[in-house]
Amino acid sequence: MTKSQSFFDDLLQKGSERNSIVRIWLAEKEIQCVKDRQTLTGTKKGKTQENGEKNA
Repeated sequence: MTKSQSFFDDLLQKGSERNSIVRIWLAEKEIQCVKDRQTLTGTKKGKTQENGEKNA
C-alpha cells in the first residue's frame, strides 16, 4: 500500500512539474502571438497612415 502510494505521489509530483512547464511554454507562445499581432497591426496602421498622407 505504501509503495503504490509513494509511486502515485511521485507521478503526481512529476505531472504537476510537467504541467507547470507546459503552462509557462504556452504563456510564452501566447505572449509571442500577441506581440506578432501588435506588430502586424502596427505595420498595417503605418501603411494606411503613409498612404493617407501620400493621397492627401
